[in-house]
Amino acid sequence: MTRLTVMVMVVMLISACAWAMDAKDVLDKVESVLEAPADRVAEVKLILTDKDGKTTERGMKLWEQGDKKLIKFTAPADVRGVGLLVLEEDQMYLWLPALGRIRRISAGEKGKSFMNTDFSYEELGSSGYEDDYEGTIIEETDSTWTLELVRKEGADATYSKLVMVVHKSDFLPRKIVFYNDSGEAVKELVNEEVKKIGKYIVPTRMVMTDLKKSHKTKMVMENVEFDTGLSTNVFTKRNLKRR
Repeated sequence: MTRLTVMVMVVMLISACAWAMDAKDVLDKVESVLEAPADRVAEVKLILTDKDGKTTERGMKLWEQGDKKLIKFTAPADVRGVGLLVLEEDQMYLWLPALGRIRRISAGEKGKSFMNTDFSYEELGSSGYEDDYEGTIIEETDSTWTLELVRKEGADATYSKLVMVVHKSDFLPRKIVFYNDSGEAVKELVNEEVKKIGKYIVPTRMVMTDLKKSHKTKMVMENVEFDTGLSTNVFTKRNLKRR
């Protein structure tokens, strides 16, 4: 073996070690990609499908800025005007026009279904994973990492464990499986479509499936705009009732 060959092998080994990523590195990148836009405004189509294949469609409008979110139903008539305001993960408020009041979502309700969809309040309100979960890479291929995220002791998270498949090309999750305290897989999120919109790569079609009920909700993002300069005044209880 020549000296040049040895030097090349050493350089390659050092380079490989330098670029090797652990679970924390991957999660850091996942969260930085998901949180990259300063804000987002989008129209959202929901398609709910029950175990018999019957579908129901709903329309929503979404405003998002960092941890803050405002979601308002636009259709059909029986849910039009219903809204959800997220200020932080533990500050969520539901506006029900028929009752004429705003109701705070308690910690015990975070894991419950949002308006009979397969997305819970926690899943809609959560902005990251690292605060609540400790990760390990359990599988790696040429194109993906598979992470096992185990709930940290004392963390206020509904699920005991998540298994997340992250694509290496863009650091976006393609699939997340959610496990309950008994270790059973109870829900599955698949990002069916990922698009580049402006300078951001984002999921635009997501399907959440309740594995116990054989019920799923497809969420389709349409007319998405980023970095619009949203005012923080959008994310208020007063605005929750008005928009």
